Amino acid sequence: MAVVMILPVDVVYEIPVKGKVYPARQWKLIQTDGKFHTEEQSFLKVCSEASRTFVFERGDVVDILFNEHVHNNSHVKKDEHLITFSSMMHRLDVQRAENDKQIQQSLLLADATPVKAPDLSEATENLKLAESNAKLQKANYERLSALFEDGVISKLELDVQLNSLEVA
Repeated sequence: MAVVMILPVDVVYEIPVKGKVYPARQWKLIQTDGKFHTEEQSFLKVCSEASRTFVFERGDVVDILFNEHVHNNSHVKKDEHLITFSSMMHRLDVQRAENDKQIQQSLLLADATPVKAPDLSEATENLKLAESNAKLQKANYERLSALFEDGVISKLELDVQLNSLEVA
């Protein structure tokens, strides 16, 4: 007599299947008349064609860098980049803008620094000198205008003093 025990045992088996995976979209880079444009074709439900145009400046050096991790029989993740464009002119424009930004930031810092004590005292001395010069020129103008009304000096001398007063 044979005793048969039934035990729950998992049986593992594999079925090797070869299949082909097609891309969801096809992307082409086309050059016509010195301009680059792309064609993108979607294979999801309905084939639709979208076109984008990339215009680079004449004489620009455009590097096309392919992703090193993508090769035959490799998996591509969603939103993984395949190609990167690198334009010399665009890099120069970006560098120029960054330089301008640094210059403006340094000018802001220079304006924010406090004035040194010797510079401040020199500026106040210059202000006092300018105020006393303006008072002197005003007094001279008033004296010469009285002399002009008496007929002692000419209009030209009064105009010269008026100019000196405005400059002061």
